[in-house]
Amino acid sequence: MSFPSLLHFADKTSFRSTEWPPSNLRGYGRIIFMSMRNKRGICVYCGREKKLTMDHVPPKLLFASPYPPNLPTVPSCRDCNASFQKDDEYTRVVAAVDYRAAHHEDVKTKLPAIQRSLARPDAKAFADYLDSQTSPTKTLDLYGRPIANAIEVQQPRVNATGKRIIRGLYYVEAKKTLDLDARIKIGSKAGLDASDPMALQFARVYRACSERRDRAIGETFSYVAGFGQGFSIWLMMLYGYFVWAGTTDSR
Repeated sequence: MSFPSLLHFADKTSFRSTEWPPSNLRGYGRIIFMSMRNKRGICVYCGREKKLTMDHVPPKLLFASPYPPNLPTVPSCRDCNASFQKDDEYTRVVAAVDYRAAHHEDVKTKLPAIQRSLARPDAKAFADYLDSQTSPTKTLDLYGRPIANAIEVQQPRVNATGKRIIRGLYYVEAKKTLDLDARIKIGSKAGLDASDPMALQFARVYRACSERRDRAIGETFSYVAGFGQGFSIWLMMLYGYFVWAGTTDSR
């Protein structure tokens, strides 16, 4: 599903009598915090006053160089920035090696680098971990052999990346930090169509939102978001097939 079809889908899909927890959002344009580097301020993730650096949202490692000119940055402390690295790297690998991403230009560019990075001695533990989560598919060829291997995706790790993207994009859109005690609910799925319950539930709440936002960041990442009183709702897509659906609730 391309970004235009994602937007059309979110705007046009009819409601169904399915409940889904709502959320909140606002804004546009690239935000650059060059002057915040090594200066003190409030981190958008932990809410503490610390020395700040710039954090790209979504993570820059998901994109191929040259990076999109509208890739947003938000003020983040170094502790939070560093804490995201392992889950972000995991998300990049499992999303990029899926056959549904094979046609994507950024994936074609980055996959050799990903393979080289996994072959490094200091990445052995991570490579072994991925290997332990990999098994032959149940789909067989004409000779009864598995046609490929599949990774058993660790949803908590992928969803942790999705949650931090939502918190960062909330700052980009709303021009303020999401409350630290706000409830963020998120789910993720490889592949989405108009009949999917996750998609139908999103469309139902999105159509009822008083404010709506949409954005494509290069060809790699796109999102649509809706805002109401104290809540926001998000549908985010990576590599044209991998989707997060999430909400924030500060009420």
